[in-house]
Amino acid sequence: MGDSSTADAHVFISYVRNNKRLVQRLCGDLTKHGVKVWLDRKDIDPGVYWKRAIRKAIQDGAFFIACFSKQYNQRPKTYMNEELALAIDILRQRAIDQSWFIPVKLNRCEIPEFDIGAGKILQDIEYVELYKAWNAGIERILNVIQPIPKGIHEDQQFRHPIPRISCHVSPTPSDPFHLYFHLKHHGGSSPAKVLVDATIYLGSKKLGYPMRDTGHYSGSKEWNMNPGMVFRGHFKVPQKAAKSTEKLKIVVTLTVIDHYNRPHKLLPFKWVYNRDKEYWAPEP
Repeated sequence: MGDSSTADAHVFISYVRNNKRLVQRLCGDLTKHGVKVWLDRKDIDPGVYWKRAIRKAIQDGAFFIACFSKQYNQRPKTYMNEELALAIDILRQRAIDQSWFIPVKLNRCEIPEFDIGAGKILQDIEYVELYKAWNAGIERILNVIQPIPKGIHEDQQFRHPIPRISCHVSPTPSDPFHLYFHLKHHGGSSPAKVLVDATIYLGSKKLGYPMRDTGHYSGSKEWNMNPGMVFRGHFKVPQKAAKSTEKLKIVVTLTVIDHYNRPHKLLPFKWVYNRDKEYWAPEP
């Protein structure tokens, strides 16, 4: 079985093709927090029997996320059912207090009443309703998976751990250019100041900072964070950038200032807007 502490551990995501856009958004949010995802056959090497590869990917996965939806409910036959059957077989062998199978609702739908053993059915497992509150749902998933955020390292000179900080940006359901901003201190014992710089690029041109909307956030701001603290805000992309046909990108850079007043600049987080499909995706 896979272990979330191993370097190659991954999260297997099961879904139906009709939901590919939402699942790509889910993968993007998880990847930005250092989670390695195993999505579909693109992760299988050429020449490998795909059913055997999927079985191994599920068995070795640190977690299994099942993405349920009304589109899934409407499908009389789907490969997702094969993946679910394999996952349930593995679930029956795991300790009952060990989280591994994470049901997710992408929209209003029913979770099937599959028998998972010990008098329980699949509906008995606590699920995440992403369609009701996407950011809060992602946070619930991350609290189970508990990844180490990208860009976190230990200072080699002083041997004091740098506070673990992560961030992500995602659109509001009604407006892809009105963005939620989410910043989290992942624990430990040390408070920190976090300087957040967000910059918008249109094509190759640096356009400047996001618009000030209701005073939550605009461009560059310093946050005082205690362990476990979460900050949420939102900002808008200027109309000039929203209406343009050029490539639109947001770059967020975090500088963590530890309790010794030493700055530690983390790797930037980058999101690119896909105008054809109308969603934000992390830039590789």
